[in-house]
Amino acid sequence: MSPKHINFKIKWYVVVPVVLLSLFIFAMSVTRASWINLSDDNNFDRFRINPIEFEIEKGPGDWEKVKYYLPQVNQIPGQLFYPIKRIRDNLWLKMSIKSNRDAKLYLLLADKKIAEVLVFSQKSSVSEKYMFESGKEAVSYLEIAKDISMMMENKIEANKIRARINVAKYFYSQILQQVGEVSGRMDEFGELSDVVLSIETNND
Repeated sequence: MSPKHINFKIKWYVVVPVVLLSLFIFAMSVTRASWINLSDDNNFDRFRINPIEFEIEKGPGDWEKVKYYLPQVNQIPGQLFYPIKRIRDNLWLKMSIKSNRDAKLYLLLADKKIAEVLVFSQKSSVSEKYMFESGKEAVSYLEIAKDISMMMENKIEANKIRARINVAKYFYSQILQQVGEVSGRMDEFGELSDVVLSIETNND
């Protein structure tokens, strides 16, 4: 007796949810693995590879040159794969806990946003809306990093993070003012610069 062949017909509305679920699980696994790798490396500075020199006024006529390292930015708002990057960053934030790593993650994301501002400022045709929104998010992330550091039990680590935030706010302020002058939107970017300078770190 010859074996019977049974043909299964799989409906598209069954296949699509399974494929989407598989992609979601895969994406979550990759994101979690990248977060574990990131959080295990207690030094987030390995992402900061672009040095930019600026000056901080220590007193009347007393200026100190400081080198600030920004992370590399491969995708910016408005580009095709940016939403994927944004989802990954948001998942990182949800996976993190209120700790020194959490504060460092917010500081890293703030640096990424201010790096986006710089990338936008160097493009001949760019949406100024995107540039300003990136600036606002940079300042917001910096404020959150400071707030988290204020709740940390490890005061030594908290002071180190606030010291970095203190340098960052002066760097951000100069970038925002320069971008405001070039874009002709000094009122908006100048106000944002004032906001970032008002962040109280207790390390001034």
